[in-house]
Amino acid sequence: ELFRAPLDGTQVTTRMNETPAPGRPVGDLRGFGYSPDGKRVAYDQSEETTDSGDIWALDLERGISSRLTFDPRNESAPVWSPDDRRILFFGNFPSRSDLFTVASDGTASIETLLSNGADNLSSDWSSDGKFILFQSTKGGLSNTDLWIYSLEEKKAEPWLATPYAERQARFSPDRRWIAYTSNESGRLEVYVRGFMPPGGKWRVSSDGGSSPVWRPDGKELFFASSDAKVMSVAVRPGATFHGAAATPLFRIPG
Repeated sequence: ELFRAPLDGTQVTTRMNETPAPGRPVGDLRGFGYSPDGKRVAYDQSEETTDSGDIWALDLERGISSRLTFDPRNESAPVWSPDDRRILFFGNFPSRSDLFTVASDGTASIETLLSNGADNLSSDWSSDGKFILFQSTKGGLSNTDLWIYSLEEKKAEPWLATPYAERQARFSPDRRWIAYTSNESGRLEVYVRGFMPPGGKWRVSSDGGSSPVWRPDGKELFFASSDAKVMSVAVRPGATFHGAAATPLFRIPG
């Protein structure tokens, strides 16, 4: 089941029990991501026996899921392109994870975006379609850095590289800011920095935080607190980041 929590406090559950293949989806469902038009959700469905995942897309109006990848490797962390046409994801290999894209309607073959010998995990796609944000490491998750891939120049460069672990990065809708998590304080917290050039740093969470997500108009930032609540931070537009104190919205089910 896919749980959706509208901000009015009601709860809506979409049941993923119809697929083009026989039977119901089995295994773990992970990495949910709404399409920009809000009509579909991409996710990783992992097999129960092997824990190897593939990318699927659920049509929310029809309640039907379509499988987009069929490779035996593990594929996860789907991210939609801003025009809804392609989905970015990572695929695991021994000692590395590469980045790929696939057509969201399943009509085109998988394309390799980046293979550099590192462990790469897809994070976000900028609203203008020009940049991809991903986390990368060559020495384990204790030192994960944030990288930017330019689709125009077809090259990747580090955006934030520190001795700590930076993860779960998200572009703001206007591409002015990037929200991310870091353990530089000794535990995972949510921060915001300017995108280009990287400058200024604001800590958003006060008592642990993860999984930041921007509201589509950029005026609110959500994240998960360390005690399993969805938190809201009101954001005031401007040349400098202005975020209000975080307030809880609801508790995360489970």
